[in-house]
Amino acid sequence: MNIQIYSEGIDLSDSMRFIINEKLAKPLEKYLTHLADDQKNAQLHITKDGPEMFKVNFTMNNLYSEARHILLESAIVDLREQLEIQIKKVEHK
Repeated sequence: MNIQIYSEGIDLSDSMRFIINEKLAKPLEKYLTHLADDQKNAQLHITKDGPEMFKVNFTMNNLYSEARHILLESAIVDLREQLEIQIKKVEHK
């Protein structure tokens, strides 16, 4: 899975990129094995929503999810959980 990360209002550190890879990209990859590599391109937008809140948006093909949390890692986990539900619904159609 290839995730293009865009950040606004924050500097994206290596540790943040590691969290995104470990908490979002790797877990989602197991649900996307049926897709060709060129269909596994996603965009992740990370912004500060006020002084203490992270807002993350994820888009890929027909998937979209958004989460907000004080902690970036928690926002990423919430986002992943929402996406897992969406992917499972699509697979069962």
